[in-house]
Amino acid sequence: MTNFNESEHPRAADGAFTEKRQSEPQVSLTSREVFEQRLRTTSTEAGLGGVMPQILDVVHDRENVSQEDLMDLEAGDITALYDDHIAPAIDAAEFDLSNRTATAEASDVRAHLTRVAREAGLEVMGEVLSVLRDRETVSDSTFGALTADDITALYEEHISAGIDDAERELQGSN
Repeated sequence: MTNFNESEHPRAADGAFTEKRQSEPQVSLTSREVFEQRLRTTSTEAGLGGVMPQILDVVHDRENVSQEDLMDLEAGDITALYDDHIAPAIDAAEFDLSNRTATAEASDVRAHLTRVAREAGLEVMGEVLSVLRDRETVSDSTFGALTADDITALYEEHISAGIDDAERELQGSN
């Protein structure tokens, strides 16, 4: 049982309770939700709404760049990070994949890429590989043959370095 708080129940001068409008429930987002929404919005403004929120989330999770600094990024900053660091890493992964021999067919390549990226514990790679697939330079059969181990290798050999470079640039801007 809660205690009665007189200040929350105003009375008229004659002692009778007065009409009081019911207050609206307080609903707010957590700082993490605000952060994620900001990254999605700004990345979408940059035309990179699929891959960059996840890339910047990786940077955030490494805890070397503050959440506040990441939230201060504008669309132009995100485009520059992508162009300078992430796109070259994706290009390197593309070159690696384009030199492989296709060994399997996948009817739903995006679902396959998402699944194997999740299996590898690298969900960001699902978006990275979607960018590559949209370029149409690597066959769907090559994508369909990728395993979680392949995803891990591509991340470690190419994408992680791009994220490292973007992270260093962000640290230097503080």
